[in-house]
Amino acid sequence: MSLSGFVIRVEDRSAAVERVLGRLRARLRGTPRISLGTEEEGVLQLVVTLEAEVGSRDQLRAELLELRDVRSVHELPPAPAAAGHEMALVRLRREGASPGSGEGGAPDAPEEDRLVVITGTGEEVDRILASLRAAGVLAAAARTGALAPPARAGPEPGS
Repeated sequence: MSLSGFVIRVEDRSAAVERVLGRLRARLRGTPRISLGTEEEGVLQLVVTLEAEVGSRDQLRAELLELRDVRSVHELPPAPAAAGHEMALVRLRREGASPGSGEGGAPDAPEEDRLVVITGTGEEVDRILASLRAAGVLAAAARTGALAPPARAGPEPGS
């Protein structure tokens, strides 16, 4: 099995994304990584990274194209370096603050915290989080795991 990526463009209509996610759930054993965004007015773009055999990828692409409201499905070229990158959303306490330094020992007010996005390899994110933890400024962190390669779907069919 290999890491695969798809860019799926769907109409921004009720249940369109749910149909795509349902098909992915029905066909895949592992949990795919999915990013959802707006590509243009009325069109949503799903970037999906998953592990699948070559024949299975072709079958999945064909099944997705049969779904109502799916405009296009493009397979992304392999990008091993990009697939190894992670992102972390980190909440930092202001310098010198501790979890119970707010009024009456309550946690600091959220408006005093700062949100930061960290990207890099898993090891780089680990090192940065360890440094922030050691400095006593890390309030919370959420990590994505391996990210999908950048979405470059290519031209629309028939263009």
